[in-house]
Amino acid sequence: MRYKELVTEATEQKLKHGSTRGHLGEFLLGGAIAAKFIKGNEDVTTSDVVSVLRSAGATDKLSAEFNTVGKDSVEFINIVTNPKNVADSMDTDALVSVMGNELEGAIKFANTFSEVKRLSKMFAQNSTVEKVVVKAAGEEDQKGTKADIFLYLRQPDGSLKVIRPISVKTGSNLVGQGSPRTFEGIQDMFADLGIQLSPIENYQENTDQHVKNIMQQVVRDLNAYTQGTSDTGEQRLVQQLGNFLNKHVGLNDPKLVVVNIGKGDYTTQKINTMIRNLPKVDL
Repeated sequence: MRYKELVTEATEQKLKHGSTRGHLGEFLLGGAIAAKFIKGNEDVTTSDVVSVLRSAGATDKLSAEFNTVGKDSVEFINIVTNPKNVADSMDTDALVSVMGNELEGAIKFANTFSEVKRLSKMFAQNSTVEKVVVKAAGEEDQKGTKADIFLYLRQPDGSLKVIRPISVKTGSNLVGQGSPRTFEGIQDMFADLGIQLSPIENYQENTDQHVKNIMQQVVRDLNAYTQGTSDTGEQRLVQQLGNFLNKHVGLNDPKLVVVNIGKGDYTTQKINTMIRNLPKVDL
């Protein structure tokens, strides 16, 4: 985690029971997506989403099942283990009073994101009985995925078929993390960006200064790719940036959508779209 994120987390307004906005963002977005599938082709309102959040928050497992405007059902499942996060998820009124802007952004996503709109309309209008599952699993012990929310269809045998994994960020531009506590940790992270760090003896004796020196090397190495008139260096930099984003943001999952909610709105990115657009950037 970067210094900026540490400062932000320390100073941002806490929720009533001690959680932060980042911890509850997926609960809000998951609730908004569930509400959209409940209403089908109709837009969801604040009261629709609050009703879903309240129903889930009234249960010990923070999960609830709903009937839709059609013949389908929607399961809203939350995997939350931290006691503070559980308490704030259950206290709907207090949650909404602090995170009203994030809730507004989540609602805009549910109403306007093309795939959610298309699927909710299709499920509501077709004659097939679907069982939609919206699972917010940010606190589940998962390996091999960066997703926080999963949109599933429950199969006749009870198994789940993934429709779309979603990574949620709440007012954050953090896209990758590497620990500077050990030299191996920071070395591995920058290796994914194509930067080779020389071994540093006694790294942990003066970690702060070593990290500053490493960052200076990183700046020099990245700037070197853009020097001169040849495009070869820039092409290599673009490729390495794409590889880094693919691993650290999406774990090579082409279906993953990154959603950032905050300030009453949202933004989305797909990693493969970002990679396709990188060559268009004038470096």
